Amino acid sequence: MTNETGADVTDVDGVARDIGRLRRVYAERSVSSAVRRKTSLLNPGHAYNTEQRRLIEVELLLKAFPQGLRDVMALDLGCAGGGQLRELMALGLKPDNFWGIDLMPDRVEAATSAFPDAHFLAGSAHALPMEDASVELVTQFMLMSSILSPELSRLVVAEVDRVLKPGGHFLWYDCWTNPLNTEAKGIGLRTLRRMFPHYRMDVRKITLAPPLARLVGPKSMQLVHLLNRIPILRTHYLVLLTKPAQAAAGSGTT
Repeated sequence: MTNETGADVTDVDGVARDIGRLRRVYAERSVSSAVRRKTSLLNPGHAYNTEQRRLIEVELLLKAFPQGLRDVMALDLGCAGGGQLRELMALGLKPDNFWGIDLMPDRVEAATSAFPDAHFLAGSAHALPMEDASVELVTQFMLMSSILSPELSRLVVAEVDRVLKPGGHFLWYDCWTNPLNTEAKGIGLRTLRRMFPHYRMDVRKITLAPPLARLVGPKSMQLVHLLNRIPILRTHYLVLLTKPAQAAAGSGTT
């Protein structure tokens, strides 16, 4: 963002407040038994949503990288305990080609313990310690919707665009609606296109509304399958965004 003189203007206080809020929310969730129940794979509805997301993720990644991920440099925003690395390793990614960043130091410690050959950093995705055009793949799962500050969101998008190589890919999984969570906001396709106006987008609408899936799953998985066929009940987008092979001015935010 610039002012009338062309100088960069950043709402430093607003960014700091939202980062502080995110740390508080994540800390509360880490000790919440309700959150653990919601995200338990023992619930067949949640397990179904997770498996569907993973299958489509693999499809999109193999479309982007037909030869697999062996020689790909990858970065995960909001890496938590390193679960995304485990999924990418199944497609050939080498741990020492993986970088993960998370606000919470305890998560980074857990990830480092689980995957000592990978690179995990405690910090914010709006200030990545990466060189320009240094990675072929960036991933984010439910990070962007948790950011309420428009300025922080803008800075994260700018960093993604900066570190991605021309022709690189950004795998995005996030909700377009989340009316029950005041600590998050849905991000629709129109907003996503404004964030990355020059990127090519391969869009999949997935994930049966999680509260509905958790409720119905233990009673009838057949009904879960039927409900998932109704597009309006699918609350998330899994999107493969591809950066132009020749960088365009303002290929991220404007």
